[in-house]
Amino acid sequence: MITRPAILFLAHRIPYPPNKGDKIRTFNQVRFFSQFFDIDLVALVDAPDDMERLAEYREKLETCCRSVHLFRLETRTAKLRGIWSIARGGSISQGYFFLKAAAGRVCDLMTEEAYKAVFCFSSPTAEYVLRCIDKMPPGKARPRLIMDFCDVDSEKWRQYAETCAFPMNLVYRIEARRLNRFEAKVHNRFDASVFVSDQEANLFRSRVSAYGDIIVVTNGVDHRYFSPDHSESAAEDSDKPLVLMFPGAMDYHANADAVTWFCESVLPQLADVGRRIRFDIVGKNPIPSVSALADMKIHSNIQVQVTGFVEDIRPYYSAADIVVVPLRIARGIQNKVLEAMAMARPVIASPSAADGIGAEDGRHLITAQTSQEFAQHIAAWGRDKDASHKIGRTARQFVEERFSWDACLKDLVPMIHRK
Repeated sequence: MITRPAILFLAHRIPYPPNKGDKIRTFNQVRFFSQFFDIDLVALVDAPDDMERLAEYREKLETCCRSVHLFRLETRTAKLRGIWSIARGGSISQGYFFLKAAAGRVCDLMTEEAYKAVFCFSSPTAEYVLRCIDKMPPGKARPRLIMDFCDVDSEKWRQYAETCAFPMNLVYRIEARRLNRFEAKVHNRFDASVFVSDQEANLFRSRVSAYGDIIVVTNGVDHRYFSPDHSESAAEDSDKPLVLMFPGAMDYHANADAVTWFCESVLPQLADVGRRIRFDIVGKNPIPSVSALADMKIHSNIQVQVTGFVEDIRPYYSAADIVVVPLRIARGIQNKVLEAMAMARPVIASPSAADGIGAEDGRHLITAQTSQEFAQHIAAWGRDKDASHKIGRTARQFVEERFSWDACLKDLVPMIHRK
């Protein structure tokens, strides 16, 4: 019997179900790696919905992992650890995602197993490895250490600082500096670093003395799952509203900020387009301020719908005439943009939301910066359905050619085997 090499995969959130950005990436990485390696997975579980279905999700992950080690992270105590960490000179993120029980399991696995590599997703998971790697038994072969930063998280916190009021802007500014320092430390201790786009990799190089091994591994999309073939053809109806749609977890600050800005700044400009407008905000855990958007009195022709959790997001993509992604805070490649393009939906996105995809503005999607630009493009596509359909078709072709997961992840295997 041929023994396959093994890797230890650390994730700050359980990689299942793949229903939000980081979990989509880690799930597809685990599934891809399982073709070549035996995988021991260590992951944290912080969402109440995930905790309720933990046994089911564990079974799903065990189909592609040799062993699965899951640890519940209670957000209240995690916040206290984050505060304690920043008070001691570290970052909030390091403390928030650190569990002693998980650290003990990581050390046991690294001591007992002969791993080809340890693959960490998101910088806080590196804390587990850094606390263990120097304690390994003398003579034991050191595995390759690979850090998938995905995005430059410290830049996200810097952006938060610019958009939030006192005193949180000060907290976020400190977190940005501390996390940037930790990111540099991790890069210097690990053998290789991974980023989701050239833009993120170049930003990281500009922020730290990053001369080591850095590769770009972009996000993909399952274009067989997100396919216009799953769309239901609706009969033409002159009284049908123009449906706009934004997908995303609604307890995430950047998403909440985007839909709030869109409702307050863009929708009022669409009151006179000559047809009814419905804006669907589709995603789990809407915070109170997002839920309240459904009650906004914008205009008699404009309705805002906040769905909360949906089991299958594809019908909402299918129902949308236009997918809008007005993110003012964005890092890396947005899965929501790739999914919408795969569904052949026309997309209007902020430049930061479209960044890194490599799509041609005006051919595969439309970018808009200001509220006036968003409103103008929406109104134009509302009048010219043929133009929006053409964009949707070219978008679908673009992601089919460029963003299959296997093609996106293929460079990770030689990175693990590199001496």
